[in-house]
This record gives sequence, C-alpha cells and structure tokens, in this order.
Amino acid sequence: MNISDDRLKRAYRSYVDGLCRGTRKDCPPPADLAGFFSAGVPRLFKAGILDHVAGCGSCAREFEIFLAMDRSAREFAEKSAILLQAEKKDRKPRSSRGFIVLGRWLFAGVGFAAALGLFLFLARKPGDGPAAAAEVFRSGRASGLSLNYPRGTVEGQSALVFNWRPVERSAGETYIVSLFDDSLKRIWISPVITETNLVLPEEIGRSLESRRRYYWMVKRSSLSPASESDLVPFTLVRRRLDF
Repeated sequence: MNISDDRLKRAYRSYVDGLCRGTRKDCPPPADLAGFFSAGVPRLFKAGILDHVAGCGSCAREFEIFLAMDRSAREFAEKSAILLQAEKKDRKPRSSRGFIVLGRWLFAGVGFAAALGLFLFLARKPGDGPAAAAEVFRSGRASGLSLNYPRGTVEGQSALVFNWRPVERSAGETYIVSLFDDSLKRIWISPVITETNLVLPEEIGRSLESRRRYYWMVKRSSLSPASESDLVPFTLVRRRLDF
C-alpha cells in the first residue's frame, strides 16, 4: 500500500472545496485557507490567514475543517507507513500473505471512512447571517475565560507573564496554558495549575524570536466539562539596551 500524504490532502480538499459555499466579501477563498497547510508557504501569508480567522466566525469554521483534514491525513499517512514497513519485514508463508494484505487494506479503509465522517460532521455549519457573523474561533464567551495579557505588541526584556480571568470560577478549577508559533505548532504546554497567572519558563522565553507572532490559549477544567479559550495573538519586541 503506497498512498502519499499529498494525495490524501488533494482528495479531501477537492471534497471540501465542493462542500463549502461561496466566500463572503473580504474573506479569503477556501483555496487560500487550504494553502495554509501546504509546505513552503511564506510566514507572512500564514500570519495573515490567522489574523482573519481569529476574527471571522464563518472562516474559522472552514479553517477548522482544513485543520482536521490535515491532521487526519498526516495520521493516516503515518499509519500507512508503519504498515508498509511491517509488510516489508513480514516473512510469513505465501498462503497467509493474502489474508494479511487484505486485512491491512480493510484497516486503511476503515481509517479513511472515519476521517471522511469527521469532515462531514465538521462541515455542518449554520447559514451565513448575524449568528454566523457573531461566531468566533474558540469563543471566549463559551469558555468563560478572558485572556488579558499578553495581547498585541509586547515590549520588554523581563520574563513573560500570562494573565487571564475566569468569568465565574468554581471550586477545584485548574488551568493549562499552551503556546503556539505563527504556524499554530504547539511549542510549549504548562503543567496543571490553579492560579490565573503564569510566568513563562526562562529557557522558553529566550527561544522566542523578537517581532515574530505567537499565540496562546488556556484550557479550563473543573467539575463541569473542560473548555478552551480563544487563541490570542501577541508579538514580543525586545529593545536593544544602549550602554
């Protein structure tokens, strides 16, 4: 079995492009949203897509479809590669190989069908209108969290302190902070904490590039189901000290 990652992406993207309705005014077309996940895409292009998605509920839903598609395609390709390696090492008699190959193809088909079902579920979105326009990417109102700092452009040489506020706090509530780069790759995740502020470890802070955009979010857990905050962007600007 030899199914490339790119081939799976093209198949799913063709399906989603046909599923999504016409784009809205001033919104990027589905092809640009899908292009975010292509190799070699300029960083500025990705930053522009993320800026738009963070404030546009309709595009955020389409972006979530492509994000799930990309993750499913990668996972499917990885499992296919593992099966291919196992097949090369297989030295069982010829009489049993037909059943082994058939079983692997059935396994691949089940994975493909599961991924397709996921996209059908994610593709169900409300019609365009006031309700859709009010929808935001990982809505903060739904999570009950307000992320206060950092936001926008952040200047300074000292340690970076994350600060957030729950709308209503319940007993036993805990939080996990995640930090992402401008391609939405997670670069750090905190331990479980009970406070509503957190100092970024010094070694992680030193690795952040000046004038590069980053995103952070907070996962909230308590007796009720866990929820996640908005993705909040910030740009760290380090000033040179003159002596």
